[in-house]
Amino acid sequence: MKRFTKISVFDSRVKEGNWTRSTTQRYKMIHKLLKEFEKFYGFIDLELIDETWFAEFKNFCEIIKSHQVNTLGRNLGLLKTFLNYCLKKGFITNSVFKEVPVRREITKQIYSRQENIEKLSFFQSFKF
Repeated sequence: MKRFTKISVFDSRVKEGNWTRSTTQRYKMIHKLLKEFEKFYGFIDLELIDETWFAEFKNFCEIIKSHQVNTLGRNLGLLKTFLNYCLKKGFITNSVFKEVPVRREITKQIYSRQENIEKLSFFQSFKF
């Protein structure tokens, strides 16, 4: 089986899709994160990604990059989406990544009405 580098496959994935700007940015961000990870752990062979690799990647993201649970969960989810693409296209045959859980926390979303934001911005002009 021909070995594919993550760079060539990522480039192919980004070019292939009709992505929104934010999705393209997310793929570029995860690609950059993987390149940083490679500096610490060496070349990433997509075919050899397993539970141990994911544990090292999680450790890197949490300790070196100081990612919070939901940031890590979002990145792992996108990485698993990418690996599913690789599996579907025949770039890899290893499907162990499907068993790796992605953990996220439920967060409370707080919002304010536009009129309240405008009131608050009014007070920013005062010096106390």
